[in-house]
Amino acid sequence: LLTGLKLGVLLAAMVGRVRAVSPIPAGLTELSTADGQQMLRDSTPNDQFWLLAQEFTTQDSQDWCGLASASMVLNALPIPKPAINAFEGYPYFYQDNILQTSKTTVMTASEVADWGLGLDDITDILNAHVGVEAEALHTDPDAVSLDHFRQSIADAMAAPDTYLIANFDRYEFMGEGGGHHSPLGAYCAESDTVLVLDVARYR
Repeated sequence: LLTGLKLGVLLAAMVGRVRAVSPIPAGLTELSTADGQQMLRDSTPNDQFWLLAQEFTTQDSQDWCGLASASMVLNALPIPKPAINAFEGYPYFYQDNILQTSKTTVMTASEVADWGLGLDDITDILNAHVGVEAEALHTDPDAVSLDHFRQSIADAMAAPDTYLIANFDRYEFMGEGGGHHSPLGAYCAESDTVLVLDVARYR
């Protein structure tokens, strides 16, 4: 599993550099490391990464990881963007206009703030936008084998205009947090890892 980047800042007015270090738990590899970059190169195809990286965003609040993930995917897709809250007249999907611009109202912003989003909620929100067909794959180990799950990821990564949003327990990987959503940017079969574009970039 690859996850967010460490922050490295070079201050021109000072000699040396300032670096914020957040320890990465064992079993995870940062994209900024040589190993992480090699895993990305070994992920073929990796078109999703390059398209999603252009839309990478940080969730606006603790409850909006699903909306942040959905906005990244919607902006990466070749579909019409909304004019609501457009930046300088440029249509774009933002976390705060995804619910307003859908064909039907699936949830309100206050409901998201109160309850957060489940995998099915995000699927419904995505499907409420013109030109999007989303489906949820629940990975109950009693119903879905690990091999089937791997193949589903590989198939999605090989399909044009297809993106994956993972719903997982951050605590299992990072030792903090709970239920979380983030887009997957790549799958490396050789190392059996996925690149998680973590929308909680402040953690």
